[in-house]
Amino acid sequence: PGGEPLREVHRIALRQGNQLLDLPISVLRDCNETGTPACLENPRGSYLWHDRKLRQELKRGGVRYVTIDQCFYGQPWKKSTTLAFINCHDADFGSLLRAQCTGKRGWCEFNNDWHVHLAGDPRLTRVASAKQAQAFPPKLAQAIVHTLLSRERSHRSYVRFREAID
Repeated sequence: PGGEPLREVHRIALRQGNQLLDLPISVLRDCNETGTPACLENPRGSYLWHDRKLRQELKRGGVRYVTIDQCFYGQPWKKSTTLAFINCHDADFGSLLRAQCTGKRGWCEFNNDWHVHLAGDPRLTRVASAKQAQAFPPKLAQAIVHTLLSRERSHRSYVRFREAID
């Protein structure tokens, strides 16, 4: 930050984060080789989306980025999340494309209420802990699965994937 060299603790964390990223890149590579639809998610502002190797692998699969706000799926918080779909060229993205809140200054257009902030102690304020927001709302999980399976119901991809692992 600010052109200053990273402290040792930050260099270690960066190295560990890059090593952890190798696994999803490897899975995406396997999905690209078999034509299998896949989805990777992370917060909208995550540094993950700037990783060169990840972006290259996503591009190989004809990536389609979709940013959603979890309040669309009934959560009291906004929590903007980016989903990167690969091998879903003719998929039905359905409700995922309509899941961005346009409310202003913290107002939620979907819930007609103020967004709950994800920080602090929920017992003291109208704030939820980020841990509470880790799990996906069931309707969001269903929308993601629907998208992954909608590509001709993934039949050809599934057959190629099974052949590749057998």
